[in-house]
Amino acid sequence: MPIEHQIFNLIKFASSFVFLFMIYPFAVFREKGDFVERFFSGFIKMVFVFIVFGYVFVVINLYEFLSLFIMLVFFAVFWNRRVINHGREKGDTSLKISLILYDIADGIFVPRKWLKNKYKYYFQCAKSQVRYSKDKIYVVILLFVVLGTAYLRFKDPLAHAAPGLSDASVTLAWMKYIKGRILFHDGIYPQGFHIYLATLQEFARSDAIYILKYAGPLNGVLTTIGIYFLVFKFSSNKMAGILAAFSYGILGPFLPLGWTRQASTNSQEFAMVFLAPVWYFTARYLETKEKRLLVTGFAGFAVIGFIHTLVWGFMVIGVAIMIFISVLSNFRTNIKSCLQIILAGVITSVLTMLPLLFGFVAGTELHSSSLQYLTTSMLAEITKLSYLDYAAVIGTIIYLLYLTIEKIKGKILGSKPFIVLLCFVSLFAYAYLGWLTQNALLAGRTGILWSVVVSISIGMGWDAL
Repeated sequence: MPIEHQIFNLIKFASSFVFLFMIYPFAVFREKGDFVERFFSGFIKMVFVFIVFGYVFVVINLYEFLSLFIMLVFFAVFWNRRVINHGREKGDTSLKISLILYDIADGIFVPRKWLKNKYKYYFQCAKSQVRYSKDKIYVVILLFVVLGTAYLRFKDPLAHAAPGLSDASVTLAWMKYIKGRILFHDGIYPQGFHIYLATLQEFARSDAIYILKYAGPLNGVLTTIGIYFLVFKFSSNKMAGILAAFSYGILGPFLPLGWTRQASTNSQEFAMVFLAPVWYFTARYLETKEKRLLVTGFAGFAVIGFIHTLVWGFMVIGVAIMIFISVLSNFRTNIKSCLQIILAGVITSVLTMLPLLFGFVAGTELHSSSLQYLTTSMLAEITKLSYLDYAAVIGTIIYLLYLTIEKIKGKILGSKPFIVLLCFVSLFAYAYLGWLTQNALLAGRTGILWSVVVSISIGMGWDAL
């Protein structure tokens, strides 16, 4: 592909992503926390909204740019009315929107100038924060890790016309079926990722092949940032988060997941983007009982379920461990919040099953290739651990000793023991589950969870030193 086509379409792809998953959610949801926390919270909610409405629009034959745009406008009005009704803000939203529309018509309010001024304001804020930060060296190191992660994943899509892996043709076809308002063309399979891709294409107005080529590498970058986010929030140690991000983003060939799949555009890798952030928001809710965190966790449960069932199962393992730890630490104080998390999980499970049930009612069968892979047996052996795997185990043991000392000192650990149990459960699944079950799916895919946990464990081990 000519380089000018690549650059032009990459700019359109990036602009659409920034508008849909940064500018719009920042303006509508007005999240709390630092930039990364607000980004992931808004990103999770927006993907949830697009998938739910995407399914509805495809079923009623209304999936197109205009319907999506109108949905965004009405959703912004609805959400702001909800904010006002909860007493978090004063003023009439409909009146504000009417005044803005009149100002635009009169030439008083120019959206382009407003966006430019906002950009300058946030850029100056970020610049001043980095300039006066005592640990600005960590910002530079993190930036290099993220840029290195992006380079390693975007290099192939930018250098070659064909997308990676044979699965790309299936992803491309299903994405086009969504745009054609056709659901489950090749059989019943979660379509959340393909709705997300189709939505990006509707706003980017690029050929589907460009969206396919760029979305996969971006998923790898976002997963890396999500791992940094979780480790940094749990440890309050930037270097620990950077080391975790480096382990996943740069040391890809040494992870069980495999380097090729990390840059491919598949549902599994997209679902992994949300794994670490959803664990963080769930853990924070169990500690603080803030409703906004429960809302984000609820949306995250549903998003992963809409995208990939196996990764959803991995997410449930982590949440179940958190609930177990929370109940053991203080049953009377935490039982209500634990039950609310369980209820959220049950509701989202039902919600994510509705499109699949619709497919069954319509007479569609399960996707044959996926069903075959799910039931295929193979001769699997106990997985041999790599040096990076051993580093993760050592890091977890060090972190366990650190938590034990902290507990003896009488400090509150919160959800931190979750990392230790998650590591040992994930390690057992990775090393032994395929051998015990002789199932091809479990033998080949348990490394997905372990790839994320390896990086987290190394980062938390560094924090304990």
